[in-house]
Order: sequence, then C-alpha cells, then structure tokens
Amino acid sequence: MAIGHNRYATSGRTLLKNTQPFVVEFSRGGLAVAHNGNLVNALELRESLEARGAIFQSSVDTEVIVHLIAGASGEHLVDRIVAALAAVRGAYSLLFLTPERNRSRCATRTASGRWSWGGSRTRWCSRRRPARST
Repeated sequence: MAIGHNRYATSGRTLLKNTQPFVVEFSRGGLAVAHNGNLVNALELRESLEARGAIFQSSVDTEVIVHLIAGASGEHLVDRIVAALAAVRGAYSLLFLTPERNRSRCATRTASGRWSWGGSRTRWCSRRRPARST
C-alpha cells in the first residue's frame, strides 16, 4: 500500500523536509500522514506542544497532528486519532497509513464541522464528532 500527496505550501515553506506524506516512527510504530486543508489553531497547538518539550522537524501543520496523535491516549490508532483531532480546528482531509497489516484510515472535517471517518481493511466508519478537549 502507498499514499501520496502533491503538496503545495498551505503552511510551512516548500522544502524537502516538509514533503508529504509526512512519515514518522513513534512508540506505537510507523505512521505516514497525507494532509490537505487548513488548521486554524495550528500555531497555538504547536506553541503548546513545544512548551511541553515537543521537538519539531518541519514547519508544516501536519506535524502538529502527528505530535497530538503520539501524545494521545488510546489502545488503538483510531482512538488516538479521534483524541488528537478533538483539539484541532479547521477544515481538512487526512489520510493515515500504518505498516500494521497495511491499514489506512482517513478523517475529514468540513468548515461546518461535519466529520467523516473511514478505513481500509477495517470495519470502522462513522460521522461521530470527536469530544472537545479541555
């Protein structure tokens, strides 16, 4: 399986380190993320994460999402994604790929706040709205 993105700079500069998909390794394994859209509170979230010790490698808002997922609680990746996206405001589409059984997941939020979730090789799909973080 593979994911890709023809990235144009909606945030961050057009540099190789900002290329998508954004690929990371963290305690739960590998994760690739392709993202399009606008996170209206990305700078605020980034500053909060940096104040807690997060070290960023790029200048794109996609990395903010990755840090939120890595720091979220939940047994399954989808639980972590839901928890992370509860803190994010804006309209966007995300595609996630994990090496675990070649699973991919997607999350979309429109400007009106409508959510759509889905995945390949899984049976999850809903329109539930993540709980707001405090």
